[in-house]
Amino acid sequence: MENNLITLPASINKTYDIRSNCYKYRLIIYNSKMSKLLLNKKIRAKLVKRGNSFYLYKDNKGNLITPRPKSQNLFMSIKKIIPLDKKFLKKKSKTIRIKLELNPDEWGLVDLDRFLESEEEKELAKKLILLGYKVSPITSNDENKLDKGCADLLLDLKDKKIPIEITTTSPSSRDIKRGINSPHGHQWVKISGRVLPLFLYCLNSGAPCFFIMNKKWKKYKHVRYFTNKLEKFNCFVLLSDFSKNWAKDIANKIHSKLKN
Repeated sequence: MENNLITLPASINKTYDIRSNCYKYRLIIYNSKMSKLLLNKKIRAKLVKRGNSFYLYKDNKGNLITPRPKSQNLFMSIKKIIPLDKKFLKKKSKTIRIKLELNPDEWGLVDLDRFLESEEEKELAKKLILLGYKVSPITSNDENKLDKGCADLLLDLKDKKIPIEITTTSPSSRDIKRGINSPHGHQWVKISGRVLPLFLYCLNSGAPCFFIMNKKWKKYKHVRYFTNKLEKFNCFVLLSDFSKNWAKDIANKIHSKLKN
């Protein structure tokens, strides 16, 4: 079960049960594709802790996994015997984020189109594959502990692993009055915060990375300054209008950058 593992965003939630006078725990998996895949299927599984991560595997004697169509998440009750962070057990916090690993073959997540979350991820992945690149979701055994929170896609070259993050968020139309898109405005802060993990990966690994964002940001001076500085560290910001042929255009730009 050690080979070809993937990492999914997940958390463990605790609630206090008055009747039994104790806390009860459940696993929450945040993946709409997996939720749709397991809908109306009675799948049981077990969760075990391994180092700093958790491993989920199918087991007929395990607990039932319940997809929730409305939230597009999956839920599974878990027993308290799983070793959890002692601080989490004691404090009032109801949720703790965890690193959840599983074998994609076991869960039917082999098809990249099935696994990827957004339509933008699928479109760009397909165009990059046509250019001869091996594209995959972020996996748990990537170099430098690159995880799902860092990027949407991963280009696996012979000597480098190159992350790609995509955001379609555009500047807010309310910017004139509130400064939402300014260097310290919350709209831009949300986007720049997503670049930071990529930038750190570039510094630590020496590999390039790509951040795809809405071209409407180009008109802002602080954004142009920001993107020019990042490029000096091989962290490339590519702009797109996300119209009909955007994925082909971005794939070609990535290919051009990697050739140089």
